[in-house]
Amino acid sequence: MDVILGMNWLRFNKVHIDCLNGTVFPEPDKDVNLEMVTAWQVKKLMNEEALVFMVCTAL
Repeated sequence: MDVILGMNWLRFNKVHIDCLNGTVFPEPDKDVNLEMVTAWQVKKLMNEEALVFMVCTAL
């Protein structure tokens, strides 16, 4: 993950990095609905021009 070069983007989007638990996530707005979705659902949402924030990781 590009943390150093991406710090401006991370700060602007209020992203939290939890090194202990190995998670990276944005601080959600109170009125935003967050949910886990499948790849098929992401494709469908993108076709509907929905705003999508997606994180892909691999160990």
